[in-house]
Amino acid sequence: MFVGWVNTRLYAQVIDIFIDSSPFPCGLTLYEAMAAGKAFILWDTPANRKNGVAGFILSAKEGASGTKDDQKTINEILLEPNTEKEQIRISGRNSEEIVALSNLLIQDMHYRKKNGDAGQKIIRVFFQDIRRSGRTLAVQIDESVKQILNHRSFNEEFSCTSRQQ
Repeated sequence: MFVGWVNTRLYAQVIDIFIDSSPFPCGLTLYEAMAAGKAFILWDTPANRKNGVAGFILSAKEGASGTKDDQKTINEILLEPNTEKEQIRISGRNSEEIVALSNLLIQDMHYRKKNGDAGQKIIRVFFQDIRRSGRTLAVQIDESVKQILNHRSFNEEFSCTSRQQ
């Protein structure tokens, strides 16, 4: 239910679980909820993988973007304590997975805390350090520009060599 504009900094302090929007991620609202240490769920969709905080996390987690150091750090943060490979779940690819993860977070207070702690650490490590944040943003912009330039219709429409004077 949409209730109109709300002060997300305030609401991020009182919610238990933040579910990112789809098909486009929330941006600052997600950032504020994660910074507050709240459990979060990302929609793992192609559109979300290209944008903002959600895009960086999902793509780096899978090794599709970011530096090797970024990818390693994200996966270490999400590693379930006392395990070697199991990761804290943060996303779903469809509504059934989102509902299942929501139910897990609702029913298991300890898992909800682990999820929220991991999100808060991701924000602290990647987005509160201005230099690292700048590098992260620069990599995302560079990847986006490469995708645009490699898109055939863009090259045909805007290439200087295809224009007739």
